[in-house]
Amino acid sequence: MIFNTIMEYNKFAITDNTYLSNVIDFTTWITGKDSWDAHTDELNAWAEYLYQLEQCMNISQHEYTSEVIKPTCSERGYTRYQCTLCGKTYNNDYVDALGHDFSKKIISNDYLESPATCTKVAAYYYACGKCGDVGTAIFENGVALGHSFTNYISNNDMACEKDGTKTAVCDNGCGQSSTVTDTGSRLGHALIKINAKEATCTEKGNSEYWKCTKCHNLYRDAEGRVQASLGNLTSEALGHGSIEIVNNGDGTHSVICTRCNMSLEKEGHRGGKATCSVKKKCEVCNAEYGNLDNSTHENTEIKDKKAATCGMDGYTGDTYCKDCNARIESGQVIAGTGKHAWNQGKDIKSPTCTEKGEKEYTCTVCGETKKEEIAKSAHTYKTTVIKATTAKNGSITEKCTACGDMKSNKEISSVKSVTLESSSYTYNGKAKKPAVTVKDSSGKVISNGNYTVTY
Repeated sequence: MIFNTIMEYNKFAITDNTYLSNVIDFTTWITGKDSWDAHTDELNAWAEYLYQLEQCMNISQHEYTSEVIKPTCSERGYTRYQCTLCGKTYNNDYVDALGHDFSKKIISNDYLESPATCTKVAAYYYACGKCGDVGTAIFENGVALGHSFTNYISNNDMACEKDGTKTAVCDNGCGQSSTVTDTGSRLGHALIKINAKEATCTEKGNSEYWKCTKCHNLYRDAEGRVQASLGNLTSEALGHGSIEIVNNGDGTHSVICTRCNMSLEKEGHRGGKATCSVKKKCEVCNAEYGNLDNSTHENTEIKDKKAATCGMDGYTGDTYCKDCNARIESGQVIAGTGKHAWNQGKDIKSPTCTEKGEKEYTCTVCGETKKEEIAKSAHTYKTTVIKATTAKNGSITEKCTACGDMKSNKEISSVKSVTLESSSYTYNGKAKKPAVTVKDSSGKVISNGNYTVTY
């Protein structure tokens, strides 16, 4: 019933543009609800409004009252008019917003940008002097708090002869810390005596000194006045002196220090080589150990060796051990060669450049000899040069110094003429060297490599 009533008044109200927006908005809100029954009061109120609206539509003229709404810093001002008969309202006579004036300083937490710290003053936002809104510009006010250190805690870094330090964190919570000397916190020494000790092969020695159990410093006196380093108080271990290698008789040997009699090392015998006649000999202590090795023979000899001849077989001989007389290896038959084994031979007649020579060879097996011809030797030529002159021809000959055989004989023509490029010059302060042309008796120009010109 309520719904139908609303719909009828909607149709009627739509003809009046003044109420169209409100009616449509409310209708949309109502129709979007899940249940009509849950909103009975709202629907009844709206139905009453629509009824009054219908009554007002029959009135020919509205009766308005007015209310002036003043402008603010951010919103315009206006006059609101409302009909006393139907409740119709509208706004008119608008005036511009005043605008903010952010110049007022107000010291209040409402305008606080950041509180004062130990090192910085408090900062506030400027306020609008008209409406009190918070601006964005900032001004500072007051003074920094300054650090406050009251709760100091020891850092436990005191020493026997030095006060330690203590640290406090700022009471204002800024995180700043302060470290100062913790006066009177020094510990004082607790000295114990270290007796003198001689150095041994393996341990260091030391002179008498005192050691603080707190700071671990070392002192030469019981009062802790003269500090010293461990290096100045101790002497190095002597190290093992001369050593002796001792055979233990059980296949091992030991290295013994002759100063402290300490066994420095014990090991089995090692090295050496066993043969058919001797055992291994330890390369460290020289003691024999192990068993004989019947397969190893070091001293051997060859027996029954026989050389082959041109017509008779030979034998390489058998190999025997000189120590145990065992035959180690049998020899092999050497077949007769059937050929003479000639030596290098010797010259019985030396060859010359005009006659052949002769050489005799002897068989190293049977002693037989043979002779062979030696080819003639080469000529030994000597070159002789006789220089040509302006009056006589010269020559170049090649002749054997042994037999006089002439290999070649070449004539060198005598000099026929010597011609200068120029025979006279006008002196200009510089030396002149005219070119020279030399011709032989046949009219040929002689190369300048065959003569020397002197100016």
